[in-house]
Amino acid sequence: MFIARGLIAAEAHLAYPLVSCRYPSLSLALWTNYVRAAEHESAREKLLCLIDQRERRHAILAYGVDRSQPERTRLRIAHIATFQLIGDAIHHALHRTIERLASDNDCREVKLESWTGCDDVASVRKSCLHSHAGRVLTLDSTIERTGALN
Repeated sequence: MFIARGLIAAEAHLAYPLVSCRYPSLSLALWTNYVRAAEHESAREKLLCLIDQRERRHAILAYGVDRSQPERTRLRIAHIATFQLIGDAIHHALHRTIERLASDNDCREVKLESWTGCDDVASVRKSCLHSHAGRVLTLDSTIERTGALN
């Protein structure tokens, strides 16, 4: 039902309605610049969209790989926005995408982070953040608090 595809600057305007619902103070120009910067080979994080068969964007996430500890490569995921649908198809698609990214990058851990993307985005209160943000999920099913949001 959904496919994961990298977000490119030429398509930033197609993802903007979804992002602007969650971040109303974010301008299209700022969002497009952010997407353009994420396209560069040296970008710290890349962007992915989950897209349906009609080319509608249903979820956007940023990801990067932390290789600072060679024996402990970690996939970093930041949820940007999701269009909530009835049922759990979008959530299953997000989980499959994250698992594939972790596998493709030889990561045994996934760290869920709050999105800090654009400098001008209005700050989001801690109480609005997903309850798993700041946690490390491993492929061994261990969950460890990192204190990142405390």
